[in-house]
Parts: sequence; C-alpha cells; structure tokens
Amino acid sequence: MQQTQKIIYEKDDPIYWQSDFAENFYLLEIGKVKLYAQNGFPFITYNEGDIFGDSDALLGELRDCKATAAMDCTLHSIKIESIEGLLQ
Repeated sequence: MQQTQKIIYEKDDPIYWQSDFAENFYLLEIGKVKLYAQNGFPFITYNEGDIFGDSDALLGELRDCKATAAMDCTLHSIKIESIEGLLQ
C-alpha cells in the first residue's frame, strides 16, 4: 500500500477547506502554506519540512480552517489510516 502521495499545488490553490473531513495530513517538501481562520485572517505559515493538518486527521475531526498554497508547493499527503496500520 502506498504510504504517501506527492501533490503539486500552484500559488493560491486551496489544499483543503474549512469543514472538510480530515483523513490525511501533509508534509511540505517545497514552498509555503498558509492557514486561514474563519474570518479569512491568515494565522500561521508553514515552511519546507513542516507537517500540517495532523491534529484534525489524528482526531478524526472536520478541518477548522482553510489551507492555501502561499507559493508553488510540493506536498506529500499521508493518509491517517496508513499511520494507524503502522502502529498496529
């Protein structure tokens, strides 16, 4: 089973939306990603090597914010089920 999926996003592409079901998290290989609060205010920027989206995915919750590529990005999407399988 493939553990990660490499995905390329262009600047301003949405990575996920608020209220999306969180079934994966991301490792940022190249670029920057911004998270936006409900009011549209950017409240955190992730850089190369950072992991994001993990807390929602681990808790099986809906996304509580929007994530957008702040520049062209290469991400690795990791399904939470693959992590759960490794832990068992």
